[in-house]
Amino acid sequence: MKTTPSLDVRAQAIAAAAAQWRDANSDVRVRARRVLADNPWPAQQVDAALDNALWDLDEPRALAIAQDMVSHSHRALVFLPGNVLGPALQSAFCAAIARTPTVLKTSSAERQLAHLVSDQLSAFEPLAGLIEARDFGGGDLAAEAEAFDAVDRIIAFGDDDTIEQIRARAGERDVIGYGASYSIAYVGESADLGHAVACIARDACLFDQRGCMSPQTVYLAGEPGRALRFTHALALAMRAEGALLPRARFEAGEQALVSDFVRRLAATAMAPNPHGL
Repeated sequence: MKTTPSLDVRAQAIAAAAAQWRDANSDVRVRARRVLADNPWPAQQVDAALDNALWDLDEPRALAIAQDMVSHSHRALVFLPGNVLGPALQSAFCAAIARTPTVLKTSSAERQLAHLVSDQLSAFEPLAGLIEARDFGGGDLAAEAEAFDAVDRIIAFGDDDTIEQIRARAGERDVIGYGASYSIAYVGESADLGHAVACIARDACLFDQRGCMSPQTVYLAGEPGRALRFTHALALAMRAEGALLPRARFEAGEQALVSDFVRRLAATAMAPNPHGL
């Protein structure tokens, strides 16, 4: 008779699998680079995302999280986003920690990573069969209904309208949505400007400001001269970080929209205050 793996055994397997994703030379990372070669994101962005997605998931942390979780008999379906790569790994490993059988519904923008992590986790006996990846289009209601029938909880990444449509079709199932968000950074008067600039440039350049942690607005405490110094330093840092993390290929019409936005911004921006430089 098959026995349920202990928490210790499961935590060991989860930590070993997570370590493979942090190792840029591991077999799974080599395969990820190969299958994501045609992705809109440059290789540098892909590597940065995979380096950091599970950065702190070692065995003690996996065990501690699993011990804190209340045991449920849920089966889950995750609608993955197409704008960033991390949630495919994070969703799979969260499900593994919770021991929740989970279907990862891939985005039309990126079909490969969910299948790769599903195959990887299946090679670890305590995690075998927990994660399944499925491909179906957003308008394929028959495939969606089949997936809904097998689960009682749905996690959806996407725009607000898409999440509301999923919620309307989900019936009595729990739906947890991660929709549109607006991120703000605040730099206090005592903050080290050099450190703040480096962190904000990194967060903005990673995934072209599309990630949920990428600030769209930065508020800076202090006098105008400090703000001007910060702005000039941030421009330099963004240029340097952008060379390390190149942006994705422009989509149709996107370059014209960006150029128009920059022209409008230049025409409406206030004249700089040089005091304090």
